[in-house]
Formats: sequence, structure tokens, C-alpha cells
Amino acid sequence: MRSKRKGTGALAGALAVVAALAVASLAFATVTIYKESFARKGSVRALSQFSGGKRCAIAHHRKSRTLRVRVLRRDVLCAYRPPVVADSAVPDHEINVAVRLAKKQTPRAVRRKSYVAVLLRVDKNSHYQFRVFPHSGRYELLRVPNGGGGGFPVTGKSDAVKGIDATNKVRLRAFGARIEAFVNGTRLADVTDADPGQVDGRRIAFGVGSLKDVKGGPLAVFKSVNVRVPDP
Repeated sequence: MRSKRKGTGALAGALAVVAALAVASLAFATVTIYKESFARKGSVRALSQFSGGKRCAIAHHRKSRTLRVRVLRRDVLCAYRPPVVADSAVPDHEINVAVRLAKKQTPRAVRRKSYVAVLLRVDKNSHYQFRVFPHSGRYELLRVPNGGGGGFPVTGKSDAVKGIDATNKVRLRAFGARIEAFVNGTRLADVTDADPGQVDGRRIAFGVGSLKDVKGGPLAVFKSVNVRVPDP
């Protein structure tokens, strides 16, 4: 009888854990509202530029079915917005990109300071931005404007970041006040914004940038972009 009660207790405990995991998975269940693999040239024309202006170049590569974004000069972020706009301010959404920083087309002098980026809640004067530097394995989670209770910026270095010329899967999620950033399935940042209403943009963006002010910057090859929102 004793061992039977112990077994029952263990079973109840296991069921409680399963239930908790189920609740957690439901809390973060998402549905895809935009998916682009850049198989067609028209997919590139659907994008609108967010930053970088004439210092950037964008093109569809028909043979590899990819989007290529290049920084032409100066220390700039060349970012583009997919045709997705949230219904209300401070939206719950996430962006996922599969991207490779091209070694051959990225000059050696700028590789260490070159990064790929994804942005959420994008507006003219505010956004969250997650940067990944493939050459060094560094990453940064930024908030524009500064603030949010001292949790920003988040900086670090991780083996989860694959090196230059390898494909990295970069994801940024903003659900309520919680901002999370992932690389290749590994969560690298998890911050609660003390004032999320200050970053209330409805758009999303992605791109490539450089911190070095020189002529001839990095080239990023984007294989896919996905946008998800909470499953209602």
C-alpha cells in the first residue's frame, strides 16, 4: 500500500508537469501570417525600404531563389519592411529570417563589424532591434529609444551563432512587455520592457548593416522571412 501511494504521487506530479508545459505551449502558440521564400522576383518588389537610402542595394537572385542586400558605403543599416502592418499599436508579433552573410562578397576589412538584423514594432522613431555578428558570434538586443527599465541593451557572445558564410536562423519576438531573441533555436535574450507603450510601431523589418564607415560593405543573402502572431 505504501509503494502504491508513492506511485500515485509520482504520477500526479508528472501529470502536473505535463499540464504546466501544455499551458506554456498554449501561451506561446503562434500562427504564420506572412511567409516568403523569394522564389519569384515579384517578392522583392513587395518590400519597402526602412533605412539606408541610396547607400544600399537590393536584388533578387533567380538561380538561388534568394534576396540579396548589400551595404554600398558607410556605417549604415540597410533594412526592408515586408507588406505586413499590425491592426493596432504595440502589437504582439515575431519575425524569423534565414540569412547568410556572404564571405566572398563581404570585404575582409568589414567582416568583424558586419551584422544581420531583425526589427519589431517599427515606427519612424522607435523599434526593437536584434543584431547578430556572424564573424565573431556576438549579438545585441537594442531598444530605440533607450530606456525600458535598464534591461536594454543586451549584449553577448554565443556558440549558437554560426560563422560567416553559414546560414543563421534569427528570430525576434515581442509579446506584451516581454522581448525575446533567438538564434538557431537558442534563446539569447529575454527582457521585460518597463514601458512597452513607448515602442508602439506596427511594422516589421529585416536587413544587414555595418559598424565600419568605409566604401564597400557586407552582402547578406536572405533565404526566407516569416512573420507570426499569437494564435487566437
